[in-house]
Amino acid sequence: MALPAGIRSRASRAVYNFQGVKRLQLNVYIASASDGVFTIKAVQMPELSAQARTLEEIPDVVRSAAAAISGQPAAFFDVVIDF
Repeated sequence: MALPAGIRSRASRAVYNFQGVKRLQLNVYIASASDGVFTIKAVQMPELSAQARTLEEIPDVVRSAAAAISGQPAAFFDVVIDF
C-alpha cells in the first residue's frame, strides 16, 4: 500500500528546510479509530492529541496541534506515522 502524499514511513531520513535548519520530527500513532475519526497521539509530545477524519489529514492536524502547544510555526514539524 502506498502512503498518501505528505506521510512518510518510519525509515525516512531527517528533513531540513531551505535554510538548512532541521525540523522537529514527531512520531505519531493512531490511539483510537471510531465513528470515522482517528485520534492521534505523538510520542515526543505526550500532551498532543489531535483528531482527523482521513489518513491524508493527519500530518496537517498534527502540525497545527503541535504549533498551538509549542508556539513554533506548523512548518517546523515533520510528521511520521508509525503503523
